[in-house]
Amino acid sequence: MPRPRGGDWLEDEIGSLRAVGVDVVVSLLEPAEIIELDLQAEMRICEMRHIEYLSFPIPDRGVPLSDRAARKVVPAT
Repeated sequence: MPRPRGGDWLEDEIGSLRAVGVDVVVSLLEPAEIIELDLQAEMRICEMRHIEYLSFPIPDRGVPLSDRAARKVVPAT
């Protein structure tokens, strides 16, 4: 799914996710992208809304550096 709108929109965006039953958010954004998109408060707002927030940054058009790291975020079924 696309990233939430940042800044003043962020709290409403996270609230909308919770309202439809989302209980885990995995961000693939790198730290510079989080700042650029004004999403620095995403983890805090997720925690306030009882949504688990996981950060797993992957460079654009990249892949995880290891299967082991990826499986910690998304376990194999």
